[in-house]
Amino acid sequence: MPRYKISDRLSPDISYLSDMCRGVAFPFHLFFPARFATDEQFAADLTKRLRAIPYPYELARAKRTQSDSTYDVLRKRGALESLFQASVIHVLHLQVETDEQWFGLRHLRFANTEAGKKFRKFHIPLAKDLARHVSVLRRLSESYDLAEEWIGPYVRTVEERLMLEIVLLRECTEEKYESDASATRNSVKTVYSTVSDAFKMHASHALCRHVTSIIFSPDCVTTKVLLPNPESVRKLLSRNPVKK
Repeated sequence: MPRYKISDRLSPDISYLSDMCRGVAFPFHLFFPARFATDEQFAADLTKRLRAIPYPYELARAKRTQSDSTYDVLRKRGALESLFQASVIHVLHLQVETDEQWFGLRHLRFANTEAGKKFRKFHIPLAKDLARHVSVLRRLSESYDLAEEWIGPYVRTVEERLMLEIVLLRECTEEKYESDASATRNSVKTVYSTVSDAFKMHASHALCRHVTSIIFSPDCVTTKVLLPNPESVRKLLSRNPVKK
């Protein structure tokens, strides 16, 4: 538990309401905007990656030989249309975007990361000031007959913002998430399963691992590097479940 705990400074009703809000879907997309707004954009970018990366990847890199692009290999094997089915692209897009969002969220939990430092520097003082402000406003409301008519809506607005901040701080600094290693393995397994199911008999296990690696490497068009590479994908799929 972090040494600060804003909830200790809350009035009982605010604390109760924020407890009730725990687990409610929070708009984390505000912190981690999607890389691709639509499935079509994801599919267009994936096409560029498939055209840019040769197959087989390791052999081409090691011997610097001229190999066919992954796109051409899939086309020749009749697997391209299977991969770019709307339903398959939607699942892959959703999985990748969700993975990136949760990766960012996990790293907000650590006070020693750059993201964690920035998050705490803003949201902790904000929550503390909101808590003090709510306390002052409530005392004012009790001292004046017309207070509800005069500042009632404003008080409730501040209280709602305070509850939102408390839920956010608890989610990002107190909740426990699975480790990066476990999350990566589970994501790779899900994407590989989706790809292999789409290809059916059109592609080997090696090609499925290769395509999975490309899907997890959004910058490979410029870097020409797959991370994780196909061999790492193979090891992740064969490894025993990672402890959380």
